[in-house]
Amino acid sequence: MKKRILVIGDVMLDRYVEGSCDRISPEAPVPILKANTEELILGGAANVALNVKNLGIETALFGVIGQDTYGQNIRDLLRTTGIKDYTLACHSTTVKTRIISKSQQLLRIDNEEQYSGNQEYIAQIKKVVMEYNPTIIIISDYAKGVVSKELMMVVTDREYNPDGLVLVDPKDNNWSKYDGTYLIKPNLKELEDVSGRKIDSLNIKNVLKEQYQKSNIENILVTLSGKGMILCTREQIVEFTTEKVDVYDVTGAGDTAIAVIAYGIHEGMTITDTIKLATKASTHVVTKNKTYAISKAELEKLK
Repeated sequence: MKKRILVIGDVMLDRYVEGSCDRISPEAPVPILKANTEELILGGAANVALNVKNLGIETALFGVIGQDTYGQNIRDLLRTTGIKDYTLACHSTTVKTRIISKSQQLLRIDNEEQYSGNQEYIAQIKKVVMEYNPTIIIISDYAKGVVSKELMMVVTDREYNPDGLVLVDPKDNNWSKYDGTYLIKPNLKELEDVSGRKIDSLNIKNVLKEQYQKSNIENILVTLSGKGMILCTREQIVEFTTEKVDVYDVTGAGDTAIAVIAYGIHEGMTITDTIKLATKASTHVVTKNKTYAISKAELEKLK
């Protein structure tokens, strides 16, 4: 069976406006940016798809965008990178604009609206999953409304997805909708939010075990920023440490991690070796500028 990954989730456009900032406005005590450059980069679920594609795996993307200039920008970028485009132009495009001067972010402007979905949208995801027939589905849930309970019921249903594993990067506190998935990858704050408990180094394993027992999910992997990751399975809890690096930009590190996990599974690696590699990869991308998708050559050097 041909290896192919379908990424489903909240598609975004990351927009970077850079320039010089040498004056304060006479109208208000705020800096004036003289804009010099604008750069458009795939963000959110689209950045996950780009990471997967860069690792040499056939990749498709499903999500919603707008019938607007930014939506067309996303489609142009998907076409350029060779990602199969299943996006629906039925909503406003989510855009995150970062204003930067001298490598420092001055301001972020978010243009976004919650998506409510409809029956046509659910019918479309059924069609996409059956037509594309992925070996792995990655759910990139930024809690913007695309990843609904109804959508999750489709991707975990053997009728529509008979063989594919489902990996989840969650923002929603309602983990019941992720039941039946192979792996979920919350960060520490997301684990705190879903458990309703403050977590520290002394109680994290107990909280993780309790949450695992409440969930119908095969693996829970908690990311700890610069302190590595912790994996909880039915049999064990395993800690993965990471090297200390100079952090330049954390944007997209989680996207890289979930993409590398999917890559490792496709390569037949063990779950522990896969997560070791994902830990190295996410540590690598935070040393890079802006939203950054790792390449296969870079990943090979990290093995």
